[in-house]
Amino acid sequence: FQAEDGIRDVAVTGVQTCALPIFSIGVLQDQGKLPELAEGESLEQAWQCQDSGGEHLFTVSRVVVSSQRGMEVQFAQRTRTGKSWKKDWQARDFFPLDATLRHAPRNQVVLADVDRDGELEAYIAYILPSLRNNVDEGKLLVFHKGRKYAIRGVIPRGPDDFGSRQINAAFLSLPPTVQARALALWDQLAPLAAVQPVGTRAR
Repeated sequence: FQAEDGIRDVAVTGVQTCALPIFSIGVLQDQGKLPELAEGESLEQAWQCQDSGGEHLFTVSRVVVSSQRGMEVQFAQRTRTGKSWKKDWQARDFFPLDATLRHAPRNQVVLADVDRDGELEAYIAYILPSLRNNVDEGKLLVFHKGRKYAIRGVIPRGPDDFGSRQINAAFLSLPPTVQARALALWDQLAPLAAVQPVGTRAR
């Protein structure tokens, strides 16, 4: 976990800007700071931050969906209210089971107050590997003041491949500094796609 401003814990991965130290899941669990999870939900990443809105907990978790032969990845933000956590927002995506077993979804989460308004934005960039063709689908979510903005497109795997991205009008309403940070993260997805080439379907 590369902290831009804050304390680094070697067991955590991602990038953030936070006022509070960043702890691994084990540390947060020992401190009693983890939320209750739904049945079948497993927590993979958790980190704690504070801004003008209070103390927050950001989590990445997964749920196996046996009936659909897949896995749901969930990103969420919670705010402390007394001794409990209130969920502010949640984003979900579905990965086919064969894709997630052979090609674990790679994601990068950035928590930063880029526009300096006192509130953290959440940037979530990840790739959905394809098993049937030579392109991967990329997604980048931005949560700004509790509202979700998205970029979607094709991620090239090599220097000779072409990529694309789709940006809607709502994204263009974000502060210019937030847009620039999101687009910079999008550009970092292409090298991630080349790290683990997609092979044959698992049998």
